[in-house]
Amino acid sequence: MADTLASLGLTHLANRGIADLSVGQAQMVAVAQTIVRAPEVILLDEPTSALDLHHQLSILTSVRNELNRKKPVVMAALHDLNLAAKFCDRLVLLRDDLILADGQPDEILALSDIGETYRVETALERTTRGALYVDARLPA
Repeated sequence: MADTLASLGLTHLANRGIADLSVGQAQMVAVAQTIVRAPEVILLDEPTSALDLHHQLSILTSVRNELNRKKPVVMAALHDLNLAAKFCDRLVLLRDDLILADGQPDEILALSDIGETYRVETALERTTRGALYVDARLPA
């Protein structure tokens, strides 16, 4: 447990009650508890929604490290397409309870269905570091 808390930068919260934590801190503690329990399947519903960029990356990096160590199946609902592109091996695009697409991030994020699903115009690009980046804007 101490290693997980340290990797998430949560050591200072170890002796605090859940009621004394911010929403983001409680969210990170919940993910830490899940990682420590080492389940075979991890389901995450917007695990980064109340977190700043540093903590978003910290949480998803810790989950990725757990995946590499113990090989659980991890399914996460993420609305941030760039975080999904960075951390997910496979994406499933859903709209109105329908599966529109399922595949590798570079395949799914390049589909016109992405823009239609989110009601935006999108362009899939690569950053100077080689990472996928979804550039989105509201339609003109």
